[in-house]
Amino acid sequence: KPTDAATSAETHLFLAHFWDGDREGEDGDDGDEQMSKPPTIIESFSCAYWPKETEGFISPLLHGRMFVTSTAMYFIGWGDKKLILKWEDVISITKDTIGPLDNSIRVTYDVGEGESSYFFGSFAYSYREKAFQLLDQLSTVARQLTDLTGKKKKKKKK
Repeated sequence: KPTDAATSAETHLFLAHFWDGDREGEDGDDGDEQMSKPPTIIESFSCAYWPKETEGFISPLLHGRMFVTSTAMYFIGWGDKKLILKWEDVISITKDTIGPLDNSIRVTYDVGEGESSYFFGSFAYSYREKAFQLLDQLSTVARQLTDLTGKKKKKKKK
């Protein structure tokens, strides 16, 4: 179990990179409510992001930290690479292998005009399974809520 000092350091890192204190709520689409406090970090994982070729990074892996909240997954890596993937836009979470990463997780994401995949690997110890289960649960709940509330815009039938 992490110590209070470790938890505090992780929270500080998260806030320094992803929270400006004056943002609208994480769902941000409707702007109904002003977020008065930052999202609570459910869990964080040391891991690496495998950038897409179009991102132009020299290194094939950007080591960093994944932060998981109830509404999104955040990643901060070397070179200040930042990703925010909202659960409501995640299509699937799968265990995968890419390059030398045989313990990776693929997050398939709806980018509006199709889908894109994001790969994360090099999880410390055996945390890939824990990360996979948590990400899968949160994305599944978000999809179910979206289906129930009809929040996502449906494509018009011709």
